[in-house]
Amino acid sequence: MRYLKVIWLHGLDDEPQFIYSEIGDDAYELRKVEIYKDRTFGLASVEFEFGGTVLAEIQIPGIEEIAGNAALLPKEIGKDEFEDVWFGCVNYLDKKH
Repeated sequence: MRYLKVIWLHGLDDEPQFIYSEIGDDAYELRKVEIYKDRTFGLASVEFEFGGTVLAEIQIPGIEEIAGNAALLPKEIGKDEFEDVWFGCVNYLDKKH
C-alpha cells in the first residue's frame, strides 16, 4: 500500500487542486479524495463515489513519472496523513446528513 498527495497547478475552478490517493500493491487506487480551491471535495472508494470523484481505471504510475508533468507536484505521504484527510471529509458528510 502507498499513499500519494498531488498538487495540481492550474487555473480551473472545476478541477481539484489537491488529490489524495490510497494505492494498492497492484498500483490501482482503492480510495481517493479530491479537494477544490473553494474547499469543496469529492470522495471515491471501491464501495462508493461522491462529488463527481471516481477511482482511476488505470494503474497509478510511480512518483517520478507523475512529476514529469510540470503541472503536477506529487509527494508520497504516510497512511496517517491520508486517513486524516479521508476521515475529515467523511465526518463532514456524516454531520451534514
